[in-house]
Amino acid sequence: MGNAIDQLVALFQGHAAAWAPTLLGYATALFAGLAVIEFVWVVGFSLARRVELPDLIATVVQQIVTIGFFYWLMHNSPTFLKAIIDSFRMAGSGASVATGGAANMSASNVFALGANLAYSVWQGMSWDHPLLGFLLVIAGVIVVLVFGYLVALMVEVLVESLIVSYAGVVMMGFGGNVYTRQYAIAQYRYAISVGAKLMVLQLIIGLGASIISGWSSSIVSAGAVIDWKTIAVMIGAPIVLVRLAMKVPQLAQDMVMGNITGTYGSLGSTAQMVAAASAGASIALAGAGAAGVASFQLAGRQMAQRMQSAADGSGGAGGASGLPPGRITQAAMMAGMAARNLGRATANDVGKRLTGQYGAQHGYRGWRVASALNDTSKEKS
Repeated sequence: MGNAIDQLVALFQGHAAAWAPTLLGYATALFAGLAVIEFVWVVGFSLARRVELPDLIATVVQQIVTIGFFYWLMHNSPTFLKAIIDSFRMAGSGASVATGGAANMSASNVFALGANLAYSVWQGMSWDHPLLGFLLVIAGVIVVLVFGYLVALMVEVLVESLIVSYAGVVMMGFGGNVYTRQYAIAQYRYAISVGAKLMVLQLIIGLGASIISGWSSSIVSAGAVIDWKTIAVMIGAPIVLVRLAMKVPQLAQDMVMGNITGTYGSLGSTAQMVAAASAGASIALAGAGAAGVASFQLAGRQMAQRMQSAADGSGGAGGASGLPPGRITQAAMMAGMAARNLGRATANDVGKRLTGQYGAQHGYRGWRVASALNDTSKEKS
């Protein structure tokens, strides 16, 4: 995927930055209305109490300074909020490097790391050990899915940071009144919580990426052997990593905000999520294999029918049987017929799905194609 994910985040950042000027206009209007109410209320109440002139001047100056300070915060909030979040991310990057992890891990880097690990696992496949090869395929698929989920978590936090930085300016308009000022202050607390969340996520992914990158290198190194224990580690470690990335950064954010929103599920639910994805991949792979077997079976029956036609004296050019001479040539012809059968059945299934036929809306395509080929094979016999 290259830098496509990072480019997507950068595109979102460019558009999010354009929110600030427009939202600042709405925030300024809200701030002005609330500030006028605040000023009139405080000064009017002071006049009603007939305070001394020095006290009245002190009250007016206090209101001007307070309102002016929050007005300054409002106009600079996009810069301040983003600087707070970026400082936390920088701190997380520095701490990650200090412990041997990677610095400033981007979403594309994380996904590329998972793809490299899956590729390293798939390199261990061999025709001599089909069961082990099948498990390696599933292990690679799980790795890609887990790292894809990690990338989604990173993008989610990055987008959240952009929203609080650029869209949060509209909430700063509530800083014009003492009774609504807590909503404006909450934006800075929220920015600190998002920064803490991003910092912890950077620590977890940076260190985990460093460990998994070492495993990936050891797999492809000379003399490395992929056995059952290696497969178990390669599946288990990314699941633990994604579980930590799901729970710990959110806990850090909740501690800053002062509330615990929940337990965020259990490790079993995470394992169930990964197991469901791997089961789906297994069924899809098995369906594709069944479709391939069915296409060769149908090709075999088609070849047999040609030979029977030749025996009945209805053969054409190319010999009495109408088939090319030589076993190798006939095998190649049978493979071509199988590919043609598979292509036609797949195209037919796609056509049924596009036309909304009920039978093509359920199950996996590989199994539907295999079933259709088997039905055709029975009709030929």
